[in-house]
Amino acid sequence: IDVIKEKLSLKTDGELADLMEVPATLISKIRNNVIPVGPTTLIRMHEVSGMGIKEMKRYLYLPNNGR
Repeated sequence: IDVIKEKLSLKTDGELADLMEVPATLISKIRNNVIPVGPTTLIRMHEVSGMGIKEMKRYLYLPNNGR
């Protein structure tokens, strides 16, 4: 999450949530490992950041499933 915020020059998780059009609580829960990053959230992160899915998976410690 911090890498995406840095890339977009955002200072807070709330700013990222606003840009992604998701509740700030979702970002907080992901950050605190309460919930995993789901496919919809991963795609939205890709859309707003321009980062590749594989690159984000590395930063978020998600499996690539051989892709």
